Amino acid sequence: MKKCCSCKEIKGDESFCKNRGRKDGLNPECRSCVTKRQEDNKEKISEYQAKWQKENKDKKREAARIYRARHREEINAKKRADWARKKVANTPKVPRDKTKERLRQYKLTPEKYEAMLRAQEGCCAICGTTEPRGRGRWHIDHDHACCPGAKTCGKCVRGLLCSFCNYALGFFRDSPDFLLAGVDYLRRYQDRNKKDPRKEWVELFRHEMAV
Repeated sequence: MKKCCSCKEIKGDESFCKNRGRKDGLNPECRSCVTKRQEDNKEKISEYQAKWQKENKDKKREAARIYRARHREEINAKKRADWARKKVANTPKVPRDKTKERLRQYKLTPEKYEAMLRAQEGCCAICGTTEPRGRGRWHIDHDHACCPGAKTCGKCVRGLLCSFCNYALGFFRDSPDFLLAGVDYLRRYQDRNKKDPRKEWVELFRHEMAV
């Protein structure tokens, strides 16, 4: 037990910092008083420390050298621990396999998914390509009118599509009318390109002459 010189309270030895210059090996002030004094004089202490370090660079360098010599093993052990921790932190993480989560989202089992892919002969249900494209996996298409959210009931799953066809259906908002209108638009453009431009010019010239 020891009495603090500042607050005058009697406290246990664990409440005092160690001080080799004292007979009892403990600081005369308790930890709480030291902390309070440092907080109250934070600016003054910072200014004094900066001034002392600027005026005593050689002493600071020599003190650091002595400390490193006395605690070489501790310093090296800490460096090795830091290096090992950084190595673990920088190790690339193994990507998580989300196949099971994706199948569970559409209420599908791996067996049913494989059966769907075999029924489509390993091809996209629309364009017939054998390459899923995108991230290298087939998109599970479902009727958004039945289940507009991410999860489905499982009954509205329609088939497996490649990335291009899946995005196309999304852009056309799963509307057959929009898809048919797009088909008509493309066919009109193709039919126009099939016409001979020379015949169109002759017809335009005859029309102008008749007028």
